[in-house]
Amino acid sequence: MAAINSKVKWAGLRAVIDSLEDFWAIFEFAVEVDDFCEVSGLGSFCSMGEIVGPRLYCCYKCRNHVSLHDDIISKAFQGRHGRAFLFSHAMNIVVGAKEDRHLITGLHTVADISCADCNEVLGWKYERAYEASQKYKEGKFIFEKSKIVKENW
Repeated sequence: MAAINSKVKWAGLRAVIDSLEDFWAIFEFAVEVDDFCEVSGLGSFCSMGEIVGPRLYCCYKCRNHVSLHDDIISKAFQGRHGRAFLFSHAMNIVVGAKEDRHLITGLHTVADISCADCNEVLGWKYERAYEASQKYKEGKFIFEKSKIVKENW
């Protein structure tokens, strides 16, 4: 009976050792990729952290992160200069003064939003919608497609 318990314990220990060997193999691969990126001159552009990071939208001028892809509500909006996206959240932006504007869907109170780093106007924030069917836009952000670029895709 003691021999069987010893074999079971050894089998369990062997499984742990195999798992650790798998972990170290993966870790060593990640280090090799980072080393390759550094030696090749690609730097953090191809590092493992960048590969698995969130998909972002950035200011087209300075590459400041302004929103996450996961925060897109709709891609079917019209901006001043063409297509625009409606986002639930924004970051690294400055909200300007509120003003009433007559847009395609009616009267809204909006405020221009600018990149916090380079001050480029990227779109606007809906502060108030006067029509009941447009209330879902309040507090949301419009980014003009021509003013943002993708990162980590």
